[in-house]
Amino acid sequence: MASKVELGASEKWEGLYPQKRGATVTIFDRGGSVSVEVDLAKGEPENPASWAELDKKFYNNARTLLSEEEAKRVSRTVMDLDHASLSQLVSLV
Repeated sequence: MASKVELGASEKWEGLYPQKRGATVTIFDRGGSVSVEVDLAKGEPENPASWAELDKKFYNNARTLLSEEEAKRVSRTVMDLDHASLSQLVSLV
């Protein structure tokens, strides 16, 4: 699938940089195409992600390598690092 992806810079977004750090994604299929744009990605300082969003993203990525329970344990430990030791965190991964 990676061979079907094209990445390029556009004059629009280069002209708006650094105030806007956006992107346009266009998906083509047999029926046509659809495009979506964002001015600022989620997680940028002007568009911060909530702790719940960060936790969900972490969990979904961790699940690619860990079981559901392991991912939840690591997530809980990371989200509560103020009360966890480094050895506790390392023992989970």
